[in-house]
Amino acid sequence: MRVLRYRSQDCESLCGHLDSPSAKHFRDIHEPRLVQGLESFKTGYLGLAGAQVSMLWFTAVVRTVLLGYGLAGRFFHGPLLRAAEHIDVVGVLTSNAERAKHAGQDFPGVAVLPDLADVWALDPDLVVVAGPNVTHVPFTRAALQHGVHVVVDKPVAATADEVAGLAAQAAQHSVHVIPFQNRRWDSDFLTMQSVMASGRLGTVHRFESRFGTFKPALRGSWRESVAPKELGGNLYDLGSHLVDQALQLMGPITTVMAHARSVRSSEIADDDAVVLCTHASGAISYLVGSIASAENRPRMLASGTGGSARIEAMDSQEARLRAGVEPDAAAWSVEEHSIFISDEASDYRERPEPLIPGRWTDFYAAVCTAVRGSTPPPVDIADAVQSARVLDAARTSAALGQSVSLDPPAAHSV
Repeated sequence: MRVLRYRSQDCESLCGHLDSPSAKHFRDIHEPRLVQGLESFKTGYLGLAGAQVSMLWFTAVVRTVLLGYGLAGRFFHGPLLRAAEHIDVVGVLTSNAERAKHAGQDFPGVAVLPDLADVWALDPDLVVVAGPNVTHVPFTRAALQHGVHVVVDKPVAATADEVAGLAAQAAQHSVHVIPFQNRRWDSDFLTMQSVMASGRLGTVHRFESRFGTFKPALRGSWRESVAPKELGGNLYDLGSHLVDQALQLMGPITTVMAHARSVRSSEIADDDAVVLCTHASGAISYLVGSIASAENRPRMLASGTGGSARIEAMDSQEARLRAGVEPDAAAWSVEEHSIFISDEASDYRERPEPLIPGRWTDFYAAVCTAVRGSTPPPVDIADAVQSARVLDAARTSAALGQSVSLDPPAAHSV
């Protein structure tokens, strides 16, 4: 069991008498920034006998090291970690001089390290694996071996068996490995989930989901690599989100038929993928992940026995983060576009309704409480195992040109 640290200022912010003798005594005797807390993952209290305040509540600080400072580390995880209350980023790992410079500017005073071996001296509670796909498994394994919680970007690993191995290792060390499925907090997903759950569409029998940004020119990055260890291509990249959302919205998947093509060059990994999933309910999901198409709309379309729901554009949180907008800004995740619903109430004529605001910031708030032991992790590693089973089947289907059955069906925990 790890010992979490506590900020004295956090304790004081919840205390009604900050100038009381007890609060002053607390400040004087404890280290200014961090206080050794209970050997527990839970919040608790500290009784101070004979003081004006008989009980002082405190909240665990999660010491975090960000492993990787490229696109994902700098523009996604970095801002979200800065916005997360009770997370202290104490280190950033990168061996790239330019990225190290950016990390120092974005996290002043934080240790910027070139070697993974140096990370553990910082005594982190949590590491965030945000480097290239090839780093996901070895970095996660190293952290788990040190008894450290892990958030790992997608894809977690190459195969379902490898994801299951990480889950077993995490359980052995009594820590969490948490997949970064931030797209569960997209405005489009949250809105479609709400509309489908309301029953307005009746029984949804077909779900369509498209994801991707047109990239006509090759970039020579590892994402285009055909080397198996690089985990390049769209099935690994965009497919991880598409399959996760389909399982969440439509339930267990029984069969998979997939096409994965290298359109822009025969020398690169798949850049255009179509996955057709049959669900245990009899419904189908039509999933498209492409960076070889200039048109990837509608983003989502659900067809049911009582109506339909359509969302044209993608959630804007990624674009805002890339533009340098901090996630605590005003109107951070309010979308200008709408969901168009055709149901009995509208006489089956489409009418727009506002989208539920996206909430990527909720992810790390939930990670904090999971590390403390107060709640389950925001994304269950068991879900990643099941999603990887679908992607394993998709790769097999694309290679053989035939459908692949899943027995038992791939199913998430919800």
